[in-house]
Amino acid sequence: YKRRGVDEAGKCANYVETEQLVWYHDHQVSFVQVRGSVPVYWSQPGYKYKPPPRIDR
Repeated sequence: YKRRGVDEAGKCANYVETEQLVWYHDHQVSFVQVRGSVPVYWSQPGYKYKPPPRIDR
């Protein structure tokens, strides 16, 4: 990942929302999953394998 944490506007860098809809006879079900980066200012220097995260603020 080249972007992590939040930007200056407080928006999550890696945000994904997935919704699954299921219909069975006369029943309907919706399941929503939301995921994204930890909502703090942080970075991971370099692109080596599993560098430790650094909290920036």
